[in-house]
Amino acid sequence: MDLRGVDLNLLLALDRLLARESVTEAARELGLTQPAMSRSLQRLRLLLGDPLLVRVGRGVEVTERGRALRGPVEDALAAARRVLEPPPEFDPLSARGELVIGLSEEGQLTLADSIVRAVWAVAPNIDLRVRALSMQSLEEGRRGVLDLAIAPDLSGLPGRAGAVDFSELVARPLYMRRFVVARAPETACPADLNDYCDAHHAIVSFEGGGLGFVDDLLAAIGRRRRVAASLSSFPAVARLVSRSSLLATLPEDVVRAMGDPLLISELPFDLPQLPMLLLWHPRFSPDARHRFLRERVTRAVRSVVGAWEGATGAPSCGIQRREEAG
Repeated sequence: MDLRGVDLNLLLALDRLLARESVTEAARELGLTQPAMSRSLQRLRLLLGDPLLVRVGRGVEVTERGRALRGPVEDALAAARRVLEPPPEFDPLSARGELVIGLSEEGQLTLADSIVRAVWAVAPNIDLRVRALSMQSLEEGRRGVLDLAIAPDLSGLPGRAGAVDFSELVARPLYMRRFVVARAPETACPADLNDYCDAHHAIVSFEGGGLGFVDDLLAAIGRRRRVAASLSSFPAVARLVSRSSLLATLPEDVVRAMGDPLLISELPFDLPQLPMLLLWHPRFSPDARHRFLRERVTRAVRSVVGAWEGATGAPSCGIQRREEAG
């Protein structure tokens, strides 16, 4: 039968008519008038090709077809209630399953341990899985392979930074990533833009090239620097800088998370801070389990960032900004 033309409210009427064997009592239970219930009975008779209720003497009895329909009608209404009932309340202590988070290499270094502790503190049976962020991460989010991802919004940087379109995902701001100049304690602090450009630099280049978005920003103000080394991750660059005379322009959160003895100073030119985003596919938004877990992740990340922001370690030299250096 094609259900598109069927009023499924008739199932409720049929259930009460078969149970009460009375138009009057069925109408009372459903809060309808007796004429309205009589019209529903007439529609059911036409739909099912059976009178359903017949008068016998001074009473009413259910037909054989009606008796046969009692069980299926009850089952259909029970199934409808299961569909329409709200999901059970999420209980973190008894929750099981996996939480899959996409994190960059530096994100794993700076945030993973805090996220794991925050989730396990309240949901000890959830298994944490971390996948490296890649060009496939967006598609993995679409397919449900990734529950969450933490990634920077690169839209404020030049094209070489490789911005990704997050418009189809839900994005929650977590914190602002600030870039600083990092150097080893034995390396002289660049006093101004000239010193910065004259120094030798290490950069992160996922393609193995010798230019990055910082070089695009410098080119826009008519300056350039020497990139003496390029590596494929922020932690690797930070380690190299800590053991050499190179400078590196790195996220402050990465520098503060490194165990290497690095000093930091302000940049002598304008470099936008990057919003760090918690990302997920919108189909997960109403899910109680997912909502609970992303709140735990958000709390963990902001706690880590708060510790960074409250830490000592102000810029180690009075670097002059470009406009001040003339």
